[in-house]
Amino acid sequence: NIENIEEKQEEFIFSLIKGQRAIMNKLAEHNPKVEKEILGVQRNWKYWGEGIRQMEKAVKKGVKVKIIGVINSETLSRAKQWEEIGCSIKKYNTKFGQNPLRFTVFDNKEARITIGKPEIPNPEDYITIWTTSKPLIAMLKKQFEEMWKDSEKF
Repeated sequence: NIENIEEKQEEFIFSLIKGQRAIMNKLAEHNPKVEKEILGVQRNWKYWGEGIRQMEKAVKKGVKVKIIGVINSETLSRAKQWEEIGCSIKKYNTKFGQNPLRFTVFDNKEARITIGKPEIPNPEDYITIWTTSKPLIAMLKKQFEEMWKDSEKF
């Protein structure tokens, strides 16, 4: 009977990605594979050619992209660039904490959580946890929905 139990257990994966550049490359590679929805929370609105091109591809094929992020004098122009390619944007509400947890949910199938500044000052040391854990994905999606409801329109 142990064999039957093992077959019924769902497999989920956690992988770690280290370094801002590697994380950005993974996102650029993954976004065009998404079929329906990308829900994300970010801080600095990194704007890089490959990332914007791949996100634009996803949007053009009908993927709904919602992003909550810190919007201030430093990040405003970059947030506008993401909005221009078709992302729905809202301004992060600090009632959820001074610095948002950066995370993304892809089609309710995969998610990432990134830990960087201010906890990790050096971008080469940033860490992303990439997962297919259904309970963790459900929790992140619920958190995103609460944040979206209470974030300011952009």
